[in-house]
Amino acid sequence: MIFAAIPYLISFLCGLALVRLILKEYSSSLFLSGVLAAGTGLGISSHLTFLSFLVFNQLNRPFVIIIHIVVLAVLVLLDFINRKKQKIPVIDINQQRVLSLWPLGLFLFLSIPLWYQSNFYAHGGWDAWSTWNLKARFLYYGGEHWRDMFNPILWRSSPHYPLFLPLINVWGWCFQKSAALLIPTLTSFIFSLLSVGLLFTGLKRLTRSYYSLIPTIFLLTLPLFHKLSYSQYSDNVLGFYLLAGLVCLIFSGTEKNKGFAFLGGLFLGFLSFAKNEGLIAAVLIGGWALIYFLFFTEKNMRWILCKHLCIGAIIGGLPTLIFTLFYAPDNITFINALSSPNATLLPRVKMIFSFYLVEMTAPIWNLLVHTHILKFDILADPKWRGWWIALVIILILNWKRAFDKRTIIVPLFLASYMAIVTFYYFLNVYFEIGWWLQVTLHRILFAILPATLFWGFGSLWLDKEGDNS
Repeated sequence: MIFAAIPYLISFLCGLALVRLILKEYSSSLFLSGVLAAGTGLGISSHLTFLSFLVFNQLNRPFVIIIHIVVLAVLVLLDFINRKKQKIPVIDINQQRVLSLWPLGLFLFLSIPLWYQSNFYAHGGWDAWSTWNLKARFLYYGGEHWRDMFNPILWRSSPHYPLFLPLINVWGWCFQKSAALLIPTLTSFIFSLLSVGLLFTGLKRLTRSYYSLIPTIFLLTLPLFHKLSYSQYSDNVLGFYLLAGLVCLIFSGTEKNKGFAFLGGLFLGFLSFAKNEGLIAAVLIGGWALIYFLFFTEKNMRWILCKHLCIGAIIGGLPTLIFTLFYAPDNITFINALSSPNATLLPRVKMIFSFYLVEMTAPIWNLLVHTHILKFDILADPKWRGWWIALVIILILNWKRAFDKRTIIVPLFLASYMAIVTFYYFLNVYFEIGWWLQVTLHRILFAILPATLFWGFGSLWLDKEGDNS
């Protein structure tokens, strides 16, 4: 267990040094800094591990470990020099900042059932052992033949999917004698905690209210959150970096901070390498953020924020570009409905929106079935515990703050992202639509769940005017 923790600790320290360096003239909470540092560090580790395959065409464990140590040493040295120059304490930890970490203790306590369950599901769900963990084992054991994972015969393993999560697991295995099951379990658990931590710290900073604990406790005790967390899917990673990008870009605008703009861009780059949907999400968030910076921030900050966002996105998204151009095979699980003579389009549209309706309004559906208003015998699984209904009510009763300019990029992103996802469900007729919606729609919604909680509850406690920073 100790050796399993070493790579994650190194990643965290790399991320912490970089976050301190980027936000050098800025004082953030210890909890928020820690969450951002962990997310940044894991992204750095994924990219540095990928570098081994670019340089040696295989995993070179000594190279990966050494380059991590070198990067950590350089970042720590730069941070030390900068803090001496700025006359900022190298270590600024006081009793008040330490006591502010008490929610972390609460989250760790509430996450005990999640960790306990994870150990009984060590191989993860079907998409973990057949896709993400399989890719990680190709990278770890494959030597110079690691690119065999892109063989079309493995089409069920989605060879065109990017490698962010598998590379993190490979980095974890660099300190193991074999591809231990503990590492993917630990990676998934960490990202679950990071999503919960960022939801709380982001809301707390935006609203300055400890009511921010409510949505985080809801998330951490939601059975579906547990299930998809210990399933080791990349949707967990997607959800964290999606929220991280949104939170940092919102803070960069409200607090006029170029460091947050850079971090936001960096997280969008990581997001684009997590999954194909992540690339779409990154482009949408980045595009809406640029529009927001250009039209809703002060003139003297507009181009500065845009520049730092783009620089961060380019650095974070470089592996995505390399993978897409030189490694990723074509997606063979796609048939265009518009050019397919056998496609039945109208029933497909009805099926898509029927699934949306039942999935997101399950409690109402079940009530109508029980009262025999609906002549169906099938009950829906209320897996979301009524959250989507609650979100609609919040938006109706609180629409002005829900569409406040400070957080406007969240609803703009959610609307455009779900529109694209819905259109892709309609356009791709390779899969039987009923089965496809049944196995993927709840995961699409799971990935955006932290962002919707941030938006919904944030609008409740956002002040009516002024800045919450």
